[in-house]
Amino acid sequence: MNLNLFNLNPETSSFSIVTAVNIGPATGANQHLVQQKDAAGTGRTILFLSSATSKISTFLGGATTEPTATYTLSTWTISSQTFNFVNATTTNINLYKAGTADGSATVNPEPSSGSWVIGSNKAENGNFLNGSLPELIIYNQSLNYAKRIILDNYISAKYNIALTANDVYTMDDVGNGNYDFEVAGIGQASDGSNHKDARGTGIVRIWNPNGLANGEFLLWGHDNTSITSTTTAVGTAVDGTIIEERLSRIWRAGETGDVGTTSVSFDFSSVGGSPLGSNLRLLIDRDGDGFADNDVAPVVGSTVGSEVVFSNVNLQNGDRFTLGNTDSSIPLPIELLSFSAVPEKAEVKLAWSTASELNNDFFTVQRSQDAEQWQDVIEVKGAINSKERIDYEALDGLPFTGVSYYR
Repeated sequence: MNLNLFNLNPETSSFSIVTAVNIGPATGANQHLVQQKDAAGTGRTILFLSSATSKISTFLGGATTEPTATYTLSTWTISSQTFNFVNATTTNINLYKAGTADGSATVNPEPSSGSWVIGSNKAENGNFLNGSLPELIIYNQSLNYAKRIILDNYISAKYNIALTANDVYTMDDVGNGNYDFEVAGIGQASDGSNHKDARGTGIVRIWNPNGLANGEFLLWGHDNTSITSTTTAVGTAVDGTIIEERLSRIWRAGETGDVGTTSVSFDFSSVGGSPLGSNLRLLIDRDGDGFADNDVAPVVGSTVGSEVVFSNVNLQNGDRFTLGNTDSSIPLPIELLSFSAVPEKAEVKLAWSTASELNNDFFTVQRSQDAEQWQDVIEVKGAINSKERIDYEALDGLPFTGVSYYR
């Protein structure tokens, strides 16, 4: 595979490679996983299995960096490399196998501007990979310790590959329900490096940990139930009084230490059913017997467009969580159809629409920089009572610099 659109120059850049791989026997030649072409004819074999040493090694700066451990053919492993560009004469390379540090070197960075090739040599006519390479991730930075731990756990859960160090997410185990899918996480490693805002490839984002310390992580994954499926089964899935329906998909949190409270958001633009934004609740099952007993009180959030944000959420190790919808037979003061906040030069245009209003004297729009602390922006007169669609607009003339949240 030729990555013609991928541009990364090892002479001037830091980068990282993480892959799940299963390599079979070769016919004497090295098997190349990732190599970079070059106009001068020198191929940078960033990742290859040496037939002589049975080690997954890297070649950069005119030198081979080998790990300590050998690789057993036809077995799954997670191979990771970080390349930290320091200056024109120094790049630090670190190798990892299944989460364990497995070799390092310092080399001279070398220029390269060619395309990258996966699974063969630079000429694409030999050194073919005999095996499986289902996922190869390349970052344009040298991943810090915390990010690498989280990424290793994501790969481990997705492909059922055992880690030999820093296995901080165990909800992917069979005994914990196999919450293997779209694992993401936040945390802080023993060296103080951290990752405090994550969404991954799924619809759940968690950020703003208020008590994160060294060695503490919060990861989550789901059970792969269809995201467009909902359930209204009273007594088993929902209580039928406070919560009328919920997503069939369930997420499970794995916590190491105590990261404190966080903000949790769902992008429900792809969610099935018919929940209104103002009716959405975060449901947490802590005692393990389902969501029908509401053993943790459903959490009220704020909606912005297709996202609902829940603040000051204290997820604990083993918690299951999902998105619920309140009983629609209980009349709401406002049936909110949409709410948007769009930057326009130095201001933010606020727009929302209601399908109905009951005893609604006015709206108060609020803003926040962290989805935790809110301040009033403006009051807009409501319709008191209405059963027709009404559109509203307002301006925030003094918005925060950078990212803001509105509700």
